[in-house]
Amino acid sequence: MQQKALTFSVPLDGFAKTFDGAPVDFTTYQLTRNRMLEFAKKAAADQQANSQGATPAQPGDPNARVTLPNTAQPPAPQ
Repeated sequence: MQQKALTFSVPLDGFAKTFDGAPVDFTTYQLTRNRMLEFAKKAAADQQANSQGATPAQPGDPNARVTLPNTAQPPAPQ
């Protein structure tokens, strides 16, 4: 916004060891990913259920929330 470069210091300690190490077990990755997706879906459903009891936002309300439909499907396990 101020037309200035924004820099972040990212430590690379252990990068070479990880990069050169053994690959990730795909089955473990899939199980962990599926658990994370299930948790995220449950959290979203809980949040939606909690927000349904709230009064609808008025036009121009700066605190209004927009809920988008969940049309994205997770990729099929391979």
